[in-house]
Amino acid sequence: MVIAVDAFGGDNAPQAIVQGVAAASLKNDTKFVLTGDEGVIKSILKSIPHNHETISVFHAPEKIEMDEHPAEAVREKRNSSMVAAMNLLRNKEVDAVISAGNTGAILVSAISYVRRIQGVSRPALGTILPADKNPVILIDGGANVDVRPECLVDFAKMGSIYAKTILGISEPHVGLLSVGTEDTKGNKQTKDAFPLLKEANGIVFDGNMEARSILSGDTHVVVADGFAGNVCLKSIEGTAITLFTAIKEVLNDGLIGKLCGLILRKKLRPLKERLSLDAHGGAPLLGIDGVVVKAHGSSKAVSIEIAIAQTEAMLKAGIVDIIKNNIQAI
Repeated sequence: MVIAVDAFGGDNAPQAIVQGVAAASLKNDTKFVLTGDEGVIKSILKSIPHNHETISVFHAPEKIEMDEHPAEAVREKRNSSMVAAMNLLRNKEVDAVISAGNTGAILVSAISYVRRIQGVSRPALGTILPADKNPVILIDGGANVDVRPECLVDFAKMGSIYAKTILGISEPHVGLLSVGTEDTKGNKQTKDAFPLLKEANGIVFDGNMEARSILSGDTHVVVADGFAGNVCLKSIEGTAITLFTAIKEVLNDGLIGKLCGLILRKKLRPLKERLSLDAHGGAPLLGIDGVVVKAHGSSKAVSIEIAIAQTEAMLKAGIVDIIKNNIQAI
């Protein structure tokens, strides 16, 4: 398999991106194409261990910044690292694309160059969250701010397919993110989507759910528009950061606190790693006719490594063909 990685997408690019790919290249025979400024990428590769036989560079001198208007940037910067990666996927020169860059630009370039799966109204980001019992997929995690109620049904179907195929959940249960669990709660969008989800074939719909129940793991697929989904996601991330900052302050406060810190450090480290952004790689852009993974904007090298492993699993499972077949069958 061959994976194109946008070397200049993300807050820590290109150093962290190239380091992550270099580390992954030493683990198996997957081939990588790093897109971006060739001179800069090769300079970084010279300084770190990597498998030079499995890494190549595609020169793309332009970069789409995180704050640029997505459609304008994709249209005007055809020689950008992101667009180059999508072009390689469109031309079947690579099997997948990973980028930690501008989310909107990833969506626009994927739709423009790789195209949607027939029958899918809107592609969506499936963000994987660490829950108590099993991983949970939140879809949409931020690709589509405004969507029709029918789109939420597509999100539910694609999220269920991913949960079953990649997360190994035999019968994924779907919940619609709302302000209450009662059937009548929510805004016009969720109220209109509720009966559509209830009647949809191919999913197990449990009804409305509140954000506080997401990390329980009782519901495997949490459906929301990209606005609510992204707000929810950032709230969870912020809560985790605040919690561990507060714990660190307590354990560094005075002699007793430091003694407790010595005792609890080994117990707390696995929990911190499980809740870390770096532990979950990236969010698949489901509904695109090719494997596209959006890594977190602040991805470090280890997070890119995990995103690569996630992408490899999607390719081995044939997730795109499974979504195609199931969407058409449903």
